[in-house]
Amino acid sequence: MNTDEHKIGKNKLLPAIKIGRFAIKKKYSKKGLGTEFFGSILYNLNEISKEKIGFRFVVVEGYARAYPLYVKKFNFTNLKKDDDIISKNIEEIIKKDPERTFYLYYDLSNASN
Repeated sequence: MNTDEHKIGKNKLLPAIKIGRFAIKKKYSKKGLGTEFFGSILYNLNEISKEKIGFRFVVVEGYARAYPLYVKKFNFTNLKKDDDIISKNIEEIIKKDPERTFYLYYDLSNASN
């Protein structure tokens, strides 16, 4: 994350919550449940952040195969250090190494209220 882009202080500590792993059992996959659940989680984290605990970012360590879900459906951003490899090769990475992980973040200050 670029500190100028997010107006972060000198200590560079970011108030965030990390979702370690998120998955749907295979027999329930491809039915939209994961999208619904994850959208609900983001909504609730946003509410908690506004009302109770002040954190700004949600971080996930997502598999390459889930990259399109996080980025296209939920507007997560990959870390700048991964820009080159992802912009050139994400489809190939998904095919060859779908369990490769990338850190992605979601800025709650951009969430629609």
